[in-house]
Amino acid sequence: MEINEREAGTPTGHPVEGGQPEAPETSKRPDRWTLVRRLDRSPRATKPAPLPRNAPVRPAQRNTGWTVLAVLAVGVLVVGIIAVGFRGSLGALRDAAIAAHIESDAARLYWIGVDGLIVVAIIAALVLRNDKAAVRYCLTIVASFTLASWLLNFLHGLGLFTPKTPGGTVPNPPWGVVLVIASLVIGTIFFGTHLLVYVLRHLFPGTPVEQEEDSPATVAESATDGDSGTPGSPPAHPAKGVQRTSDEDLAERKKWAGVAYGLALDKGVTIPKVALAEAFQISTRQAGYVRSDVDLEREERAKRDAAAATPNAAPLTPASVTPPPSLNGSHPVSAATP
Repeated sequence: MEINEREAGTPTGHPVEGGQPEAPETSKRPDRWTLVRRLDRSPRATKPAPLPRNAPVRPAQRNTGWTVLAVLAVGVLVVGIIAVGFRGSLGALRDAAIAAHIESDAARLYWIGVDGLIVVAIIAALVLRNDKAAVRYCLTIVASFTLASWLLNFLHGLGLFTPKTPGGTVPNPPWGVVLVIASLVIGTIFFGTHLLVYVLRHLFPGTPVEQEEDSPATVAESATDGDSGTPGSPPAHPAKGVQRTSDEDLAERKKWAGVAYGLALDKGVTIPKVALAEAFQISTRQAGYVRSDVDLEREERAKRDAAAATPNAAPLTPASVTPPPSLNGSHPVSAATP
């Protein structure tokens, strides 16, 4: 009769003393994942998380004095190099302007408009570096005026803007060259002004009301309101409804601003334009209009009260009373003066 190993209590079928079976031999060598878990739990194995591949490396702390001196030295050298480039281009652009029959006094300043706008466009690109479209616009101006300045310097080197004989007259350049010289004059005015407006709008954004009107949340909310309705019916607020809703909100704010200003005047307090604009989220110009409307209304009301209090005065009829004018195009706020 064969003996079952499991019933015998030993893997080989031999009984053990005391009736307790021998425990089977297990391998004492841990597997790979057990070692990894032990290393992770070990305090000696804690390492700082590796930096990403493209992570910027912080430079080592340096002496501030030497850093300032180095920056000043590099700045002085760069300004000197730029000055040399300006001086070298001055003669070529001046002769090109004189050849295109530009006044001699204006021709001496012609290089400032061409080469100076290159520097202005580079600075504007640094200021507007977070706006990719603005940066591309600035770099396009830099590339265009750099190419035009190089072309005029190249033609000047070929002797196109110098007289053929000493003391002679300068020959008329080809019409294409004259077109480039004249276009640079107008381009300097246009692009310089546009860059200035671009930078000013970036540094000094609009009022909070204008930012709220242009915010994506306002547009999304208006679009959601326009979609609400029965299927197949036209939207409740069409495309122009966004502006109309904003105008109504602005009119409501100006109305309550006039009420607050009138109540303050009754107590002998004059609210400044800036404080009124900040309190009701309107622009300073609109706050000035609100103040002017309330002041005009109070003046007209004082005249009517004075006329009514005068003895033997003709009674005032609604047709004879002219409403006070409104500077901001809205009706005067009657609630401003109780």
